Amino acid sequence: GMTGMIGGLLMSLPAIGKPVSMPFHQNERSPMIHAEDAAEIFVRAALAGKLDHPVYISGGSLCTIKDMADIVREIIPGAQITTGDQLVPHVYNVDNSRMLADIGYEIAPLRQRILDHINDARSEAGMDPIAG
Repeated sequence: GMTGMIGGLLMSLPAIGKPVSMPFHQNERSPMIHAEDAAEIFVRAALAGKLDHPVYISGGSLCTIKDMADIVREIIPGAQITTGDQLVPHVYNVDNSRMLADIGYEIAPLRQRILDHINDARSEAGMDPIAG
């Protein structure tokens, strides 16, 4: 979806030394979730003996594009990230606390997951990882 594209580009391109420019405003918010957290949530929900509710909302750490860009720049000083003025056409105000409590899971901190994504991109490009 749109959130995956934003986060993916925002982290992957600077990770391999390339600039990234996106049309979306830096204050646009997205619930960012790493693939490992999403997978763990789905596995726990699927294997749960009994859940208290028939439907759950899955989301991640609610942050702005600027929040993500600042973390990327902290990890990769000099990362070239530019933003525009468009709105992101998606729903971002989701609450996954009931789901996380019912399956007994805590999503990893956003900074850690951004570092994980950066190092995944670097690994795919044959580059050394960045220490946390």
